[in-house]
Amino acid sequence: MFKIYEIKERGMEKIVSLPWQTMKKQPLEITLAKKAKNGDSHAFTELYKIYKVYLYKFAYSYIKDENKALDILQECAYKGFLNVHKLKNPSIFKTWITRILINVAIDYVKKDRNIIYLEDDSILVCSESNISGYCF
Repeated sequence: MFKIYEIKERGMEKIVSLPWQTMKKQPLEITLAKKAKNGDSHAFTELYKIYKVYLYKFAYSYIKDENKALDILQECAYKGFLNVHKLKNPSIFKTWITRILINVAIDYVKKDRNIIYLEDDSILVCSESNISGYCF
């Protein structure tokens, strides 16, 4: 049983349990993140399922296109899966995967700037090395 101490503060009573006396069960996400960090691909898949709607909404807020947001989401999952072993603190998995998503979205926007869409649905790729103001 845990001891609960009463603290009177400015005439109001608060019931506070001290942190070293509480034994909380770890949330599912932290447990899955620890397993994923140690190489469990099933755990990473479960984590991805938990956060995929959140990540999709975040990607869509950057791009405003459903298909491109799905592409970004897929690239984020791939990069996250490859680099999950680099996760330093499993309790911040959501922040870590969101940062990967932001970086992927920024890269996608930068790549998309170099593509000019023509009316006949053909694509002309322009880079600074092969143009001097015009794309041919």
